[in-house]
Amino acid sequence: LGCQQTTSLTVTDNCQVRLFTKAFLQGAYTSGSLMNTTLNNLDLVPLSQPYAAAPWNYTGAENYAAAADMPPGMVDWVLLELRSVQSKAIVARKAAILLSDGWITDVGGNSSTGVLFDGIVPNSQYFVVVRHRNHLPVMSAAPVALPNQGNTYDFTLATSKAFGSNQMVQIGSKAALYLGDTNADGVITRADYNAYRQQLLQQSAYKNADVNMDGDVTIADFSALQPQMQLI
Repeated sequence: LGCQQTTSLTVTDNCQVRLFTKAFLQGAYTSGSLMNTTLNNLDLVPLSQPYAAAPWNYTGAENYAAAADMPPGMVDWVLLELRSVQSKAIVARKAAILLSDGWITDVGGNSSTGVLFDGIVPNSQYFVVVRHRNHLPVMSAAPVALPNQGNTYDFTLATSKAFGSNQMVQIGSKAALYLGDTNADGVITRADYNAYRQQLLQQSAYKNADVNMDGDVTIADFSALQPQMQLI
């Protein structure tokens, strides 16, 4: 996307906007307004963003130099997308950090800094998509005008914050991304169960079949996965 705003007085070539958004993962959700940070506590979260492989094929270089640099409240990496209002085509992508209170930030950032996107025209609107390696992706119910500091798009407030029905699960008073999309194809089916079986009994590992995000692939993950599946 070219970022060039032209008026009779100015031309701006290097546009930047900040996105402020929150989301919960069902698999990591504990209670109240928090998710577990078990993977981070066990030093299992990779230093570099994990979305370079298919089906994401994202080539961004977001990373930490050392595990000690990761924020203590980090749950996992997520992949953000900005999509065109007209065509829903991807306009921009960025890997970011999901914190235990649901805030999504840049590497080295916090809830007050959000996620910075380069090459985006300020005051334009985009659908916001949050992707995770073993949860169903979610897209905002409405376009979001960026930058949106002071007007956070909060997916945790209600399932109606998602585009269309059945994109998120209600957990008490909060909404979260559905766990169980272990092969990241956008649906939860027998194929996800097969992926779970292939990784069963993996311990102290960063695996997509670890849907409850405790660092092990066990029967507990199957118990969490089974209610979500369309086929078994």
